Amino acid sequence: MDPITPNQPIAQTDKFIDNEPNEKLSSVALPPFWSWKGLRTRWADPLFRKMLRNILLLSWSWSLGEGAFFIQVSTSTLAAKSFTHSHLATIPIGCMLLVGTIWSVLLPLAIARFGCRPPLYAGAIMGMTGAALCIVATWYKLFWLLGVGAGFLGGQVPCTLYYRLLALQFSTPEFAPKAIAMVIAGGCLSSIIG
Repeated sequence: MDPITPNQPIAQTDKFIDNEPNEKLSSVALPPFWSWKGLRTRWADPLFRKMLRNILLLSWSWSLGEGAFFIQVSTSTLAAKSFTHSHLATIPIGCMLLVGTIWSVLLPLAIARFGCRPPLYAGAIMGMTGAALCIVATWYKLFWLLGVGAGFLGGQVPCTLYYRLLALQFSTPEFAPKAIAMVIAGGCLSSIIG
């Protein structure tokens, strides 16, 4: 996906949402966003509704990804403590953070080369694989497999953190700060989930 440049609002680009440019949106001075009239005016625009839907989906994805991270941090230590000595209990979290750090360096390079979807799909597959390996490790009480599974889960964390930047690609320049804030607000829900 190509990012939207700041001088082209989403209504004037046909890359993401609509094939027909909408000249009316850029020529009209809209009322303040948080006013009743401003919300009604923006809600009447189908491009705004699609943009808002995409941002809310990113917020929900942020919430689920961060919830999985919080759950992994708390439960892998408890599981590792019951599998082996207590001084080795933080090794699975260390594996997760090591892989997450490496993938956070490689993720922007992969996105620049392949676009957004393949690297984020790879992160999602790493997260699902890591979750499956952690389930098997817990079932059979295999400490080494818990570390490997936690490492795979670490590849999902930078992809989840990147969702806040993806919100910029779906929003107009006027709405960009609100879009980032809405995605990060999904973290409030993840604290409840996790």
